[in-house]
Amino acid sequence: MFNLLIVEDNLYYSKNLINFILRNNFNIKLVGIATNGKEALKYLISKEYNIDIILLDLKLPYYTGIELIEKLKNQLLYRYENSIIVVSGESYFISIIKKESFIYLYIDKMKGFQEISNKLNDLVKLKLKENAKDSLRKRILAELKYLNYNENFVGTQYLLEAILILAENNNLDAINLKRDIFPIIALRHKKTSHNIKCNINNATTIMNCDCQKNIIMKYFNFSNTKTEVKPKQVIETILKKIIA
Repeated sequence: MFNLLIVEDNLYYSKNLINFILRNNFNIKLVGIATNGKEALKYLISKEYNIDIILLDLKLPYYTGIELIEKLKNQLLYRYENSIIVVSGESYFISIIKKESFIYLYIDKMKGFQEISNKLNDLVKLKLKENAKDSLRKRILAELKYLNYNENFVGTQYLLEAILILAENNNLDAINLKRDIFPIIALRHKKTSHNIKCNINNATTIMNCDCQKNIIMKYFNFSNTKTEVKPKQVIETILKKIIA
């Protein structure tokens, strides 16, 4: 279930919208209605409500919707990025808000409840996908930590990304890191593929020194304590563990 906050000063509109949403959006739980920006900020600052999605009007008492978004940025509440659906008739504000990272999309109120419901379902699907990715990332990181990879090394983070990319594609066959994976990571971080490869190799070299030999032997099914693990072996082994 995803916790929903509605920020709307028209209670009659809010009540009708809520009834429609709860009939048509089964992954949504309403946690509150804020009738002004100041009240909404109290909800969003509090950890009690654990809000996932906000339906936000722009024309509000105290803080407007735009001012509320500024408050979220000023207080570094980035957990609400890509979590706000603006539902407003103030379409002339679109140029101001369209580049805001907190906003998933803008919906004109005139399009009706069905459009809001549909877009709300789209955002829920996106968040479900993000949650699954976060869970997968945590599982991969746990495996790397077990092998005594240093989480703070940039090479460890690149290695985690490489495994995550392959895991999301459920691809265990024909792994070509240089051709298929390193360029993707390099583009994300504005580095060269060679830089990505070197950092991953360095992190793995240090892991070979820091990790207990009995753990390495058991994990990779080695018979020789002098055998050094290569990044591709790490990737293939972790993939088999988390996809199996």
